Amino acid sequence: MLKAMPATVRFCCPNCGAALRGSRADGGSVQNCNRCGEAIRVPGRQHPSECDGSDSPSVPPLALASAREGLRHLTIGHHLVLAQGALVVVAYALWASLEGTAKVVDRDPGPWRDLFLAAWATDLILLALQSGSKWLGYQKCEAAAAAVGSAGWLTLARFAVLLRGLGYLMASAPWLMATTPDAESGLVKAFAQVGHLTWMAGLLFEYGVLVVWYRLLAELGEVASAAPVARFVAWAAGLVLTASACVSLTAMTLILLLRRHAPAATPPQGVRLNFAAVPPDGWVLVGGLFTVLTVFALVLAVRYRGVLNLVSRRVNAPR
Repeated sequence: MLKAMPATVRFCCPNCGAALRGSRADGGSVQNCNRCGEAIRVPGRQHPSECDGSDSPSVPPLALASAREGLRHLTIGHHLVLAQGALVVVAYALWASLEGTAKVVDRDPGPWRDLFLAAWATDLILLALQSGSKWLGYQKCEAAAAAVGSAGWLTLARFAVLLRGLGYLMASAPWLMATTPDAESGLVKAFAQVGHLTWMAGLLFEYGVLVVWYRLLAELGEVASAAPVARFVAWAAGLVLTASACVSLTAMTLILLLRRHAPAATPPQGVRLNFAAVPPDGWVLVGGLFTVLTVFALVLAVRYRGVLNLVSRRVNAPR
């Protein structure tokens, strides 16, 4: 998916001989020469003859200026994502320390309901701010993405941001309704499950923006400058697979612990674990899993910030 492809074609102005570039996707369309203003049809492939003068910019200056502003918005959005994640982690840790882990699983905040409702409201405000910031950032980068034949990926990323926000709200519905897992209706469970799937689909679609960063870096510099994006993809895939394995291993270990300490509480296949019967060492295991997943998410966030910094440096580099 991230294989470097020449996104532009180079050709000459027949009137003045200036070297020009155009988007491969615009082959057959007409653009004006940067030197003499002559209207020239963009060829579908490289022009075989040599030209006078230097190439025109591979990405138009106005598109680069818009991308610089867009990347600032994306960086702000990234910081808001980190703030939102930190709020969620602190809220869950505080909840578990005040009321016990079993109360967290049963969605029972006890006397701290108002405090956690305030945290949830703050979480939604951060969600709205980061979604708006990322939407605007992707929108402002679309012109630069179009110059490397990748505008569609940014359009997809923009709507993926909305999809993730919608999925997050749907998945949060049972918590807002303050229903326990055993008491919620099948409709609420289905609504929340669709929310989880929607959020995951939005996350997957937003990762398509990596194609844009790869192609933009390859066009603005050497292909080697885009290598960190490919490495990030490998890191993300590895961490997701490792996290999935950790979740499965934890679930199997909890079932074994239940069979040892409370055989009657062992769930049949396909039935939710009876967390009320989990022994203390089982909660240590759950806490360890929560910590591992939090660290994985932080590693991905830090490494993606490095990708954003790399793109920002290349876009801001003098031409």
